[in-house]
Amino acid sequence: MLDKKIAFIYGNTDDNRGIKEGQIEMIGDAHDEDELHIKCIMDYTSAKYSDLSMFKQLNERHTPETFAYFYTLLGHIVFFNNTKNIAKYGKLGLLMMPKNITEVQKQSLYEFIETIPDFSITISYDFKVEDGFLEDKEMSSVNKESPKDLLDKYFNKVEELSVKPKHK
Repeated sequence: MLDKKIAFIYGNTDDNRGIKEGQIEMIGDAHDEDELHIKCIMDYTSAKYSDLSMFKQLNERHTPETFAYFYTLLGHIVFFNNTKNIAKYGKLGLLMMPKNITEVQKQSLYEFIETIPDFSITISYDFKVEDGFLEDKEMSSVNKESPKDLLDKYFNKVEELSVKPKHK
């Protein structure tokens, strides 16, 4: 993943787009500093989802995370490799999670995470748009947990929240 900018871990199969549940697709050259994440995801979206009106509203003034939010609405997981200066900052990544993750997709996500054991990642989830701004919850490693350990914590938290009764 160190050579790529963005990875998608697909949710449901979409034969028309060549997408299979759990498939991992990586795009962008992480070594090309002129290719910004926004340009990379815009080009990919234009090629893969040119027919979806929700993407037609977006342009280069939006953040890559805004584009990724719409991917999460389609059930896909998006990972951004945000590594710039390994010596100074280490390897950095952002994982954006959809509301529902299939078992096949979850298995692929764990396989993907095993390829980046030395990354420091942030997991963004539970997205909502408030007053035109994208808001989310985040989990980041505070005790130098591995990406796998952080992912385990995320899934445990999601499971706890789904079985906890809501107070009125």
